[in-house]
Amino acid sequence: MYYKRMTQAAVLIQSQFRSYYAQKRFRRSREAATIIQNRYRAYKEHERHKRSHSAAVIIQQRFRSTLTYSYSISWLGSVTVRTVDL
Repeated sequence: MYYKRMTQAAVLIQSQFRSYYAQKRFRRSREAATIIQNRYRAYKEHERHKRSHSAAVIIQQRFRSTLTYSYSISWLGSVTVRTVDL
């Protein structure tokens, strides 16, 4: 009788420990997945921001070049460049 109760107690303790350990592993893996997702989203947002920034710089360059230089081609084919003061 004593042996049976001790065995049941040992089985219960082992079962509880395994359950606790499995839950702990699950929590850690879920936290790791959340961190990976967060870092990936931040990376993608950073890449998107860099692309839009590069596009904005190109637009600004083109706009400023049209303000700075005005090309006119005469009928003879010569090119004259005039600068415009801002």
